[in-house]
Amino acid sequence: GAILVLVGFIDDQFELPSLFRLLIQFLCAALLVVNGISIDITWLPRWADVALTLFWVVGITNAVNLLDGIDGNVGGLGFITAMSLLALSSQFTSRGAATLLLAGLAGACLGVLRHNFNPSKIILGDAGATFIGYTLAAVAMLGTVKVAAAASLIAPVVILLVPIIDTTQVVFKRILRGVRPDTPGKDHLHHLLLQ
Repeated sequence: GAILVLVGFIDDQFELPSLFRLLIQFLCAALLVVNGISIDITWLPRWADVALTLFWVVGITNAVNLLDGIDGNVGGLGFITAMSLLALSSQFTSRGAATLLLAGLAGACLGVLRHNFNPSKIILGDAGATFIGYTLAAVAMLGTVKVAAAASLIAPVVILLVPIIDTTQVVFKRILRGVRPDTPGKDHLHHLLLQ
């Protein structure tokens, strides 16, 4: 998470190439796998589990980052998602690390949200938005709802459905228009709702 904050801060200042940022996100996701944090679906071969984990972490990280187009959007989503996952993880005594991380993230999002409403006094930028997305993706894999391995990501997917749908529709629309998916635009759900 600290690596993503540093790279995001540099990107906020100097506009790093999107391919470089994506590579760093994959490396940060790989750090989770190397440290034993993965989706861990028992019937999948290890290589598929690693690929799914990398896709999950990078996908959620970018989905949350792409939502940072209007004031309060990511802070609000981060707070609601962290509190929802916190309610799930607190039911299991073996999920203390997830519970602690989610409580801290929820508090941080609420603190930022206070100053991020329109007109915002502070913004998250890529540093904050990628950190929130990465942390939510990683904590979801710590097993907040790992009662059954195959169903381990159902609750996080449902809770993170808005950024997942938004990112998916934006990527497909931009590809169909012949535009690079990482190009800034006003085609996100929050922009459509504002219109």
